[in-house]
Amino acid sequence: MPRSCHLPIIPIRSTLRREPQGGSLMARIVSVLMLALMLAVVSGWPGFSGVHAADPSALIVNCHDPERGIVQKTRRDRCQGRVVSAEEAARIEADRRDYVRRAVTDRTAPVAPGKRLRGIGTGFFVSRDGMILTNQHVIGNCDVVSVSPATGETAAADVVASNPGSDLALLRVDLKPDAVARFTSSRRLSGPVALVGYPDQGIPPIRPLLTDGQAAGIERLSSTLSVLRIRADVRRGNSGGPLLDQHGNVVGVVFASINTPGVYRRTGEIVRNVGFAIPSDLAMTFLRTHNVAYDTGRAAAATASADGAEMLSRARPFVARIGCWR
Repeated sequence: MPRSCHLPIIPIRSTLRREPQGGSLMARIVSVLMLALMLAVVSGWPGFSGVHAADPSALIVNCHDPERGIVQKTRRDRCQGRVVSAEEAARIEADRRDYVRRAVTDRTAPVAPGKRLRGIGTGFFVSRDGMILTNQHVIGNCDVVSVSPATGETAAADVVASNPGSDLALLRVDLKPDAVARFTSSRRLSGPVALVGYPDQGIPPIRPLLTDGQAAGIERLSSTLSVLRIRADVRRGNSGGPLLDQHGNVVGVVFASINTPGVYRRTGEIVRNVGFAIPSDLAMTFLRTHNVAYDTGRAAAATASADGAEMLSRARPFVARIGCWR
């Protein structure tokens, strides 16, 4: 809001002096003229609207940020989301409190009696009979692995196969997804990409989030393994999630982020928001090795690019939260 301007005010009582009887009329005239002048000055002062209607853009509204699921009070012209009524704002806040409560208390579950949730990651359905692809390090050393799609169900999963060398793992769960991921080659990957997963937000997230990024070339980790480098805010919990191209096709499996403190100690440089993904071609080879019939995406020329909201809407049915219980 515009800053309010406070004119200096001198207490009237302490400054009034009794005028001689003969000068009272002149004093009244001067007082009236001074008052009129002050009102004229103040009414034109920045931020003072007098009796005029307030600027509609300066009205305080309830602004809903659908990305974070929160409502904040702000000026109408500064709302980057959707203006909602007081009743809808109260409902959204109630949903948010319930979300936080579930995230905080969802540490024991029927799928793992006597165990506690020790970590979370992301996975995604690659077949309609319940096969899920994720990272090996997400499910390594877990007594029980759980799968929780965005629909809210949770079920224990069986580890079908894993490969520490490529950091890939295949799970089977007794759940039928509403959709499955579609793969395409990452050999010519460039331009915008997106991560969909369950990044750490301070509490275990219970619904997937989308993070925008940019493809940034190839990183050779060893003589046998090259990975995709991406510029994006990759966090704990994103591991095992799909890396999507502009058309919503899977071009990689997110598995790591840059070690900013480590890089600084070695080079003196601060490097942030750099992540890595296993190329989709390597992931498809892994699936074929274990006889998983996966879907492939349509050619880029045959499908239009999707914006972030649409891409998240498409990915939500096949993305799941992976829980590690011990």
